[in-house]
Amino acid sequence: MVLPLRRYAEFTGRSGRREFWWYSLFLALAYTAILLLGAGLATAFESGRAAGITALASFALFLGTFIPGLALTVRRFHDLGVSGHMTWLVYGGMIFFSILAWFAYLVVMALPGKPVFNSYGPPVYGEDLAGVFT
Repeated sequence: MVLPLRRYAEFTGRSGRREFWWYSLFLALAYTAILLLGAGLATAFESGRAAGITALASFALFLGTFIPGLALTVRRFHDLGVSGHMTWLVYGGMIFFSILAWFAYLVVMALPGKPVFNSYGPPVYGEDLAGVFT
């Protein structure tokens, strides 16, 4: 779940689908925990103060995980055999076309990587993909 945090700003190499989806689950759980903490604080204190604490914690999580998420996306594109510069196009599309671009991003991240050596390195799971699922 936290492998992308250990590979914080590593924009070279490849990352598989498993690494991407586990990291996505980690982020979803972290944001859910912050929201639940905010809801608990709202019942204990003034709701305005709880909202501020929740917003600050969410922003801190975003700042701490933005670079690893960007690097992970670049490595996923490398695994697909595509230049990491496509990340700028995808992130730009997310800003301008919001929901459709997010859906397209998730679909692309779910595609299997190239099972052969490419210009970005060897396959993430080796060339025998059958062993990954057994």
